[in-house]
Amino acid sequence: GPGGGMDFRSSALQWLIVDPSLTTAQVSGLGTINGQNAPNGQPYNFTIWVDDGSPDTYRLKVIYYLAGVEQLVYDGGTLNVENGNFEIHIR
Repeated sequence: GPGGGMDFRSSALQWLIVDPSLTTAQVSGLGTINGQNAPNGQPYNFTIWVDDGSPDTYRLKVIYYLAGVEQLVYDGGTLNVENGNFEIHIR
């Protein structure tokens, strides 16, 4: 999972978008961190962006909403995929 000691696990997928050229995709859903919901009592929201380019990249962002305002928990920024392989395990 992202960050030192932070174990993010998805619990539901909300949507998947793949562009017509099949080179970029976005996945959004819900999940927990270290088995817990967000401080608002609801699951965290996550989005993953994947780009099949040169180099291949990905980005993971985890947020929750408090009184309608987005609270950023984790944003790894755009990172290169090492060795050309990238796996997302949805359980």
